[in-house]
Amino acid sequence: MPLPHSSYGPAASSLTAEADSGWVTNTQAADDDLDPSMTAAKLARLDRITGYRVDFDDLTKVSHQGLLIGAESDVDLFRTKAGDARYVARQASDFRRFEGKLTSNGYITDRVSYFAVPGVRGARGIRAHFHAGAFTLWETAAVFPVGVLAASVALDRSDRRDMRAEVRRLALVLRQRIRRVLAGKVHDKPLTQHFAKLGRRGPPPGGPELSRMAISPIDFDVRVKPTRQGYVRDPDDVAKYVREFKSVTFGSSALSSLKAEVELGPNTRSFASLTSAGSRPADSTTRHRQGGTHSGGSDRPGVEPLALPLLLLADEAQIRLAGDGESRSRRT
Repeated sequence: MPLPHSSYGPAASSLTAEADSGWVTNTQAADDDLDPSMTAAKLARLDRITGYRVDFDDLTKVSHQGLLIGAESDVDLFRTKAGDARYVARQASDFRRFEGKLTSNGYITDRVSYFAVPGVRGARGIRAHFHAGAFTLWETAAVFPVGVLAASVALDRSDRRDMRAEVRRLALVLRQRIRRVLAGKVHDKPLTQHFAKLGRRGPPPGGPELSRMAISPIDFDVRVKPTRQGYVRDPDDVAKYVREFKSVTFGSSALSSLKAEVELGPNTRSFASLTSAGSRPADSTTRHRQGGTHSGGSDRPGVEPLALPLLLLADEAQIRLAGDGESRSRRT
């Protein structure tokens, strides 16, 4: 039911499908919500069953003015029309409720305004500014119910160009597509690309062994045992490995603690905006990841190269090392 790439026109020609596209469980939807207190249980009480998202973006251009950097549509299924209506109303009102506050996605949302979406019953148009450090974007969106379905479409830009007319057009297109799918008249798939499964715990199938990349006991002047090590689950990664130490000497520095993380992302863009944004907020309506990258190859056709950000935490200091032809470091 969500919109295919062609619906967004020439302005979206450089945007590619994001790995977070696909089925969205209540747990994932709660993690993405603007409201930090949202949970899967609360969504279930709103009668939400599941959802499907198709997200196209190019965050490497977030620092370039005057560009469309994201286009997304979502359709969520509810058990009842009443639950659907409550969800749509809440999604729209949350922008105002959390205006000026640091939300669960790590951004501050401000300059919120609303607009009418003629021809789409129950629709609410929203325009808002998201920023976190140097990372900034303008989002224009519309949310509306269609029976027991909640639909939304959003455009993200690096400037404040007025996109209300285009979002109104896309809302009509999305509503019509949903109706045609329900009538059995549409059979194409808006998402044809396949992505590596995210959020698994353990070594990536057919991928590199991340434990060999993390700092190990032999890297210290005096060999020490890690206090914790192993693969952990991260909903935004194909795989993630963590190794922690206490009271170690690293070169000429005596550290009370050190934590090394190696993350395998779904593609090279997963962490590409570290150089422009300098931070890594979590995700929500704008689910944009920050972090350094080291690109590794893939010999599977149709699968993009993978991103390997390296994270070193020591005495509350953080160093991100990025590959891709050169080394960079950042301390926060």
